[in-house]
Order: sequence, then C-alpha cells, then structure tokens
Amino acid sequence: MFCDYLEEALYPHSEQQLPPLVSYAIKLVLVASVTYLNVRGVDVVGKAAVMFSVLVMAPFVTMVAMGMPRAGAYTRSQFSST
Repeated sequence: MFCDYLEEALYPHSEQQLPPLVSYAIKLVLVASVTYLNVRGVDVVGKAAVMFSVLVMAPFVTMVAMGMPRAGAYTRSQFSST
C-alpha cells in the first residue's frame, strides 16, 4: 500500500509506476524494519508506535492550530451582524 501511495505522489494523474525492482526493494526494507522492531521487544515497539502516532497526527494538529484564529473571527462576525 505504501508503494501505491508513493507512486501516486511521484506520478500524479499518470499510469506510470515504480520499476518492479525498486518496488520490491522498498517493500523488503519496510518489512525488514518492522520485523527488526518486533524482534527488539515490546518497549521498542511501544516507543515506535508513539513516534509514528505523533508523525501521523502532526499535520492535523498543525492545520487545526492554523485555522483556530480564522474560525474565531468567522463566528464573531456571524453573531455580531444579526
């Protein structure tokens, strides 16, 4: 699935794909990385899960923080005009 998303990011609106060897190499590295974390133990997996969660949520937190001032101004103008 990661390779599909990567292809869409690299080649938007195109039928072009990653070369098969590159795709297999990326998949192998991802599986090897996750396997290595799993073999290291529960503590490492837990820390990695927290790190990945922070990375996934960071764009959403950033967008909410950027939109808060605008949302406040919009709601105040709506209430004051009536």
